[in-house]
Amino acid sequence: MLLRTAMLVVVWMGALYAGAVVEAGGVRYRGAVYEHQPHQGLPQSRAGAHDIMAQNLADFNAAAETASRDYGAQIIVFPEDGISGLLVSSYKFYAESVPSVDRIIAERIVPCNDRAFNASPVLQNLSCTASKYGIAVVANMPDLDQSSGAIYNTDVAMDTDGRLLMKYHKQHLFFEPGFTPGSPDDQVAVFSTSFGVRFGMCTCYDILFPSPCATAVARGATELAFPTAWINAPPLLYSTGIQLAFAKSLSVNVLAANEHLPAVGFTGSGIFAAGGRPLASY
Repeated sequence: MLLRTAMLVVVWMGALYAGAVVEAGGVRYRGAVYEHQPHQGLPQSRAGAHDIMAQNLADFNAAAETASRDYGAQIIVFPEDGISGLLVSSYKFYAESVPSVDRIIAERIVPCNDRAFNASPVLQNLSCTASKYGIAVVANMPDLDQSSGAIYNTDVAMDTDGRLLMKYHKQHLFFEPGFTPGSPDDQVAVFSTSFGVRFGMCTCYDILFPSPCATAVARGATELAFPTAWINAPPLLYSTGIQLAFAKSLSVNVLAANEHLPAVGFTGSGIFAAGGRPLASY
């Protein structure tokens, strides 16, 4: 239930930031989403892929700083494929190993400045961004399973101190041959932040299926962090319409971040209050 909102929509760096004050179970927090125009290319080496990811991570870092410093945001959600870009030669150049959900739950993992994560620069960067600016971060990245070689389209969540809170493997892939779908048996991605709010996490095409997005709400999430790379398809499949409908039908606050590539139909992000009221959208 929303008591008060403070809406802002600011365009910068070829992308869009939207933020709003939201209430979840009596706890007010300020959320932000970042619609990002990614740097991308078709590198043929890990070094080339890392150059692209470093540029996108620099944009994320600047967005998190602005959201936290200028608007007091406590969490920021970034889009699906925002770190790798949509155009990739092979995800093997981009992927790194994210700890298992069991390990994330059992241990306090803070990748920032931890030498054990020197081979995981994306995780380190996201963790350091979160801890530096005191803002929780939800982002999307390729996750490599070292034992099987499978690569998953993966959301990760960092708390305001840089702690890794949760990861989620996208289950419902949409023409993504480079990825292995997550198993329905995977633990539903629900996590609690330092500011006392419980989030669920799922990705793009997942939202059109009963699980995992709705399942996360059924398991106690009052908010949905929703990274997406959604191409608008008239007349019904517009990104913000789907986001609003989910918020209304399940009475959950939705924080959705899309890619910003309007020339090819990728656009539409926002924050929608439980009941479907748009607090900030583009």
